[in-house]
Amino acid sequence: MGMSWELVVASGIDIHSWSFGLVTKVSDLYEPRVWGPSRDLECECGTWRGVASVGRLCIECGVVVTSDALRTRKMRLGHIKLPLPCQDPFGVSIIEAFPVAPIAYRVDDAGCVNGLGRKYEELVNLFASMPSLEGTQAYYEKLADPTAGAPIRNSLYDLLGFNGSGEAPGLSEVPKDSLLAALFTSFVQLDGGTAALIRAFGCAIQLAGSI
Repeated sequence: MGMSWELVVASGIDIHSWSFGLVTKVSDLYEPRVWGPSRDLECECGTWRGVASVGRLCIECGVVVTSDALRTRKMRLGHIKLPLPCQDPFGVSIIEAFPVAPIAYRVDDAGCVNGLGRKYEELVNLFASMPSLEGTQAYYEKLADPTAGAPIRNSLYDLLGFNGSGEAPGLSEVPKDSLLAALFTSFVQLDGGTAALIRAFGCAIQLAGSI
């Protein structure tokens, strides 16, 4: 006996509950306040150290001491607030925020990031360059325009490895095995665990009863 499951697009509440911080600029992709400390049993600035400090939040650097820094930095997610609500890349619902996968720990000694990190950097820079229109007449006009969110959605297509020239299929139209394969293939550089990989795509696992 086991539990059946399905992938569903995460709600805005889900995404915010997963997130450890808002990413607004490239430096946030490597910010210990979001992703956690770079060393075991020590906050980022070194004010607090040792087993007795585990779980303590340092008011100087804003980092919580953990006993396993690498695992923490693999499993955490941040989020990007989209400049304009748009249809999610799976073509299922309207989203206002998108999860950011943990990439800070993937920087090598020379400071070089992997391909996923470069995609996130491009995405953050693109969204930062878009003026905030929230609450203005232009903002509501864009909400009414079904094509207004296309640049945002196409950028998410590119990040996820979809073909941005066409419509992304709805989740119900994609075999679960194929979708999981796409998730793992695109995030092969991230070895944080199944749940983290799926959450980074803005998906949630929903148990559907026993089988």
